[in-house]
Amino acid sequence: MAAAAALLFAAVALLTESAAALPAWLALGGFTMVLVVVDIRHHLLPDALVGPALLVGILTISAHGLAAGDPWVVSRALAGSAALFLLYLTLALISPSGMGMGDVKLASVAGLYLGSLGWGPWILGAAAGPAIGAIIAACMLVLHPTNRDTEVAFGPAMLTGVFTVFSLVNVG
Repeated sequence: MAAAAALLFAAVALLTESAAALPAWLALGGFTMVLVVVDIRHHLLPDALVGPALLVGILTISAHGLAAGDPWVVSRALAGSAALFLLYLTLALISPSGMGMGDVKLASVAGLYLGSLGWGPWILGAAAGPAIGAIIAACMLVLHPTNRDTEVAFGPAMLTGVFTVFSLVNVG
């Protein structure tokens, strides 16, 4: 766990183009490490973690927008947060057994960070989480073909999608 956290923080520090954006992405990295472990072990994304992740994200992205003199970063982030939350809420209401409310709430965090990168990255990130989740589920079926009832934690896939898009935006 410590090695994974160190790699994530080092990658974020190396890839973040703006020093003003660094605190926001490092904060997300910290929350990610804890949320991934909790979701894999307990299939739960606790409000006690997701709520502060959203609040810290709003505050640090707002500080980034102010420091960069770009208020659109903040408005895009907030709109991205609301849009991804509503998309996941709709999916959860259509198929309650397919997605938990923790995933819906985490979508607001993912949408916030993706929105801060722009609408193109937001779209890519909104698609990346489910795609990564599908790959993980397919691997689980291959590894355990007789156990089709195994639930796959979706939070790790969603957060991996966010950091994958972050990497693509900052490298590409």
